Amino acid sequence: MRRWCFLLSLIILGASQLQLWAGGLTLAEERELSALLLRGDYSGVVSKGERLMARYKETPPPARLYYLLMIAYANLGQTMRAEDIKRILDLEYRYRLPSSAGLRKAVEASDVVLVQVGAFKSVRNARRFRDKIRSLLPGYAVIVVPSGGLFKVRVKTSRSDLPRILTRLKASGLVARPVVSGVK
Repeated sequence: MRRWCFLLSLIILGASQLQLWAGGLTLAEERELSALLLRGDYSGVVSKGERLMARYKETPPPARLYYLLMIAYANLGQTMRAEDIKRILDLEYRYRLPSSAGLRKAVEASDVVLVQVGAFKSVRNARRFRDKIRSLLPGYAVIVVPSGGLFKVRVKTSRSDLPRILTRLKASGLVARPVVSGVK
């Protein structure tokens, strides 16, 4: 029995290394990129993702890497780059992204809630306000989302933390409202 368990663990370990050799992301790399994305460190996702992209000279990069980079670029306000990546996913990978309605339903089903705390015409003012909110709410991802000519500052939280976040923001004199997703 021990031999079978050992053999099975070797096969699993070999498969994860084979995925790297064959041109895919390793589980650790994908988890690292996803963790950076959830923390709201979009520049970290871009720098790590672009380093991983450089590894693919002979084979095309995996669609998942393109997808994570597209999300990061969109949140950094680099919409042209995000749209280019979306076009690559559509044309080369036939990777159809869900519509806004589909994304909204997926976010509603998840535990993540975005709380909007401000909207600015200037990205510089939005980033300053984002930094202020980050110091007020350490440990929470605070993002700037371009939408309709404005730069909206939002806090990512779980449904269970929502009342505590709203109370804390209200105590600081800020008006906040939960939004369904970053699509609005």
